[in-house]
Amino acid sequence: KWKKKKILITGTSSGLGNEIVSKLLNNYQIIGSSRKLGKAKKFVKRKNFSYEKLDLSKSNDIIYSKKFKNIYCLINNASLFELSDLSKIGNEKIIEIINTNLIGTILLTKKILKDNNKTLKKIINIISVSGLHGIKNQTIYSASKHGLKGFFNSLSQELINKNISITNLYPGGINTELWNKFGQKIKSKNKFFLKKKEVANLVEYIIKSENTNMIIKEIVFFPKNDWH
Repeated sequence: KWKKKKILITGTSSGLGNEIVSKLLNNYQIIGSSRKLGKAKKFVKRKNFSYEKLDLSKSNDIIYSKKFKNIYCLINNASLFELSDLSKIGNEKIIEIINTNLIGTILLTKKILKDNNKTLKKIINIISVSGLHGIKNQTIYSASKHGLKGFFNSLSQELINKNISITNLYPGGINTELWNKFGQKIKSKNKFFLKKKEVANLVEYIIKSENTNMIIKEIVFFPKNDWH
């Protein structure tokens, strides 16, 4: 018998989002969302998993979705990344990153709060250390993540009396497909990158901390070979 608590996770087609689904699937009802099904295909036959196609850069995908009901925990994980000198990033790419990482996440969070005011208790945000300080060649990504930090820090003050907790996670480099794409996976030092499983374990711990009088507001964590 599956536990009744329902968790919505964005960006589940690959990488960390996919790993978080794997970690939580045995104990919760999971809604996985992403622009494409991708590696989440392996979960579709599980009784307690459902998939919702969602492109955070398109407001209509968010506004008109009717499946996001009775959510206990929202995990904002979906994100677009670009590693490039600002002069080489096209304007359309800039808009897509801001719309996905910042505006889309804000709109989704607003919708979940509105439609789940009786069930929602936790919001967990996978932000990035790039949301704490600027990193070379991550200008737009960093701008979007700084925006999320300000948004959720402010929102947490609105929700404290509603018994809804917000936790912001600021990880350094994680060994995911994203790093492979941009050439950041250094084979000789790969053992020092954060493992997806380690981060998923941390997310689970935060969810399970519900019966304590403790609120975990922020966690910053790096690989052992901290490079910035």
